[in-house]
Amino acid sequence: MWDKECCGNFLIQGHQTKSQEIWRAGESICVDLAQISIFNSPSSTSFLEVKITGNEQLSLQVYPGNTSTFTGHNVKTIQVSAKEGDHTYIEGKYCVTTSFRLIEDCCDDE
Repeated sequence: MWDKECCGNFLIQGHQTKSQEIWRAGESICVDLAQISIFNSPSSTSFLEVKITGNEQLSLQVYPGNTSTFTGHNVKTIQVSAKEGDHTYIEGKYCVTTSFRLIEDCCDDE
């Protein structure tokens, strides 16, 4: 089993309508545990929509100046998006901490 942390920044502005994928698990791994923290800067003009897919499907709304955190099993992807608008400006940070194994070492069938 391995532990890995991946952190970064995101920026959404103007008429960006397509979701940004900020993290994806590889096909050859199973994620035993993932903790996801998303921060939306106080200078953002709107809330951020976060879509987490895997065993559980979850949508979070993160308002300016706030952080949301999710912990789950077998997370596959994380995407961020915002409602379209001329003056949309959303910036923030994310951090994904995972414990994972190679698929051949996993106990449960996918």
